[in-house]
Amino acid sequence: MANEKDQDTALKPLLPLIGEKGVQRIIEYRGYRDGWDKGRGRSMQSASLRMLVELAGYLPTLPVMPDVVLTHDGNISLVFTDLAGKSVELDLLPDGYYLYSEGLDNLEREFDKGERKDLLALLRKLV
Repeated sequence: MANEKDQDTALKPLLPLIGEKGVQRIIEYRGYRDGWDKGRGRSMQSASLRMLVELAGYLPTLPVMPDVVLTHDGNISLVFTDLAGKSVELDLLPDGYYLYSEGLDNLEREFDKGERKDLLALLRKLV
């Protein structure tokens, strides 16, 4: 089993996409257990972290650095602010992605892993 230092080293490929602050948030979230936030939150899902690492391989950088948030269901969410100050949220689900854009008439769309290319093209347009 990998020790904590090895796990932290494994997060280094995420630096260009989410920055040092984002990596620190991931490290912090690994310590959250089921029941955080007054009993509502689940611990971070390892499948969501795998999706983030995969995404970073296809999309190493964007013009805007996102905030990294842990959702109550234990998934990682990247929250960007577009040039108009509107929120763009990308939830990393165990088997796909959920995108919400406040700026495009509240666009909501789910993408499976096979639609990653379409997701990345849309995300690049939004942020």
